[in-house]
Amino acid sequence: MWAHKAYPKAVAVMLANYEPILRRFVRHEIAGQEFETEFLKTWRGHKHQAPSPQLDIINEIFYDVDEYVDDPELRERAGGLDTATLRTRVQDAYRALYNSDPGTREE
Repeated sequence: MWAHKAYPKAVAVMLANYEPILRRFVRHEIAGQEFETEFLKTWRGHKHQAPSPQLDIINEIFYDVDEYVDDPELRERAGGLDTATLRTRVQDAYRALYNSDPGTREE
């Protein structure tokens, strides 16, 4: 699913910008809060959000990040996703976007 046929270059650029942050999070190289910050920074700053099935998957990650709550007490009161659930969803999205597994190096 690397590039949508209507906008192949734009989709490829979009995916290239997200790949490092998604991979680093799934491989436990960064924590949930850092992933949240970096993903949102990429989301806001990236100009190549090409309409495509891949963008739909990126949007799902955005919604998951929006639901992420790092603080366990706050999450218990307000609801939301914990780090492990967010990481699992991002790993599934990574596989769908890049047709590969980023690896799951544990800390």
